[in-house]
Amino acid sequence: MRFTIFTKIGDLLIPHYEINRTEMDLYINSVNSKREHFSYHKSGASGHKSNISKKHPDMRVEKSRPPLTDFRGSESIITLNVISGNLPSSNTGTPKQGDMVFEIKPPIAMEIIISENDIKLPVLADRITVDVQKNMDMKPIIIVEAYNLINNTLCIERFRRIHPLKFGR
Repeated sequence: MRFTIFTKIGDLLIPHYEINRTEMDLYINSVNSKREHFSYHKSGASGHKSNISKKHPDMRVEKSRPPLTDFRGSESIITLNVISGNLPSSNTGTPKQGDMVFEIKPPIAMEIIISENDIKLPVLADRITVDVQKNMDMKPIIIVEAYNLINNTLCIERFRRIHPLKFGR
């Protein structure tokens, strides 16, 4: 299963993440930076990789989680703040069936959550103009929430979990 997360601002369609999910692995790749991605593997190994971690390997975040096939509960994987200052002047992508398109005026925040079950996200007072979309093709379910924040503050993850860090290669 593969799909892309877009924002639609006026006539512009802007891709942000491409999600690739197999029975054993989950990859969330930034469309804007091919080096930035999150991966979660059948072994439970997971990590965020970015341009910063390439230049500073000590900042690479790798964690030990339960195997993806044994995932339980809900967890926030990525949060993203979309600022309107650097918008492209023309469409940079075309959605296909199964893609998620959010039509919320920037600045917006997005949170990508995985959950073992379909859940209804509780209303949070600091999140306004909320749009939630789900991909329920495989478990864990992928939930994406896009919203405006009161006072344009940075977003805080709903379901943050602390996992043991994995050191060495």
